[in-house]
Amino acid sequence: MFEIVSAFINFFLNPYLWLLLPFFAMGLLLILKQTKHFNRLFYGSLAWLFIITSPLAGLLTDWHEHKIPRPELAQLGPFDAIVALGGGNLYQHKESGLYKTNRTATRYLEAMILARRLQVPNLLLSRSMILDNRYYDEAQSFENLLKDLGATEQGPVLSLFKDSTNTYTESLAAVEKLKEISATKILLVTSSLHMPRALKVYQRYSSLQITPYPVDYSFHEQREISHFGLVNLNRWRYLLHEWLGHLAYKLTGKIL
Repeated sequence: MFEIVSAFINFFLNPYLWLLLPFFAMGLLLILKQTKHFNRLFYGSLAWLFIITSPLAGLLTDWHEHKIPRPELAQLGPFDAIVALGGGNLYQHKESGLYKTNRTATRYLEAMILARRLQVPNLLLSRSMILDNRYYDEAQSFENLLKDLGATEQGPVLSLFKDSTNTYTESLAAVEKLKEISATKILLVTSSLHMPRALKVYQRYSSLQITPYPVDYSFHEQREISHFGLVNLNRWRYLLHEWLGHLAYKLTGKIL
């Protein structure tokens, strides 16, 4: 039931629906011949479009992403394991062997770099669900990529924990895997946007000593935050996804 509600909410978080909504409402008024409300709706729609394309999304995203600070490398370690949470954005085609990805694959890449620099013996990767059977899942694709690069030799032991559909089921699978290797102190790696919710879930369902290490920040320069444009639609989408996810987990007792 939780997954169904989540999918329903994610559908309505589609930013292109937000763009079409005011035009749909104005068209409906014209069909119903309610022209006396048309001007009010027209100016309200302009205000709506201004807000959803304004830098407000960037400002709120940047604030949310820095709620949990990123520690300096010199402050880290030792750890029994690194747990890297995927973003469903690194896949290898089974027949051609070609990879496709976007910027969220940096979660795995940075986790591997940290494992080598800090000499962490175990690296756990989440296996996100994939509906296209032509591709390997994200964790398997990353393991294959490391083998292709020759990066698995003398590196950490890679473990893939079972398929997950959300942060909650992902955390339960990871905790079980960590018990198998007797890990007590871990470094948690995921995107800076996702980290506040992910950290609370892991703290709720384990007694592990967890150090958060957020990666994959939306902005690399301060000036990027103030940009106007359609790019802010996706920022609203991901930000609201995290806020609503946090609220849903709070209401269902998945976080305290």
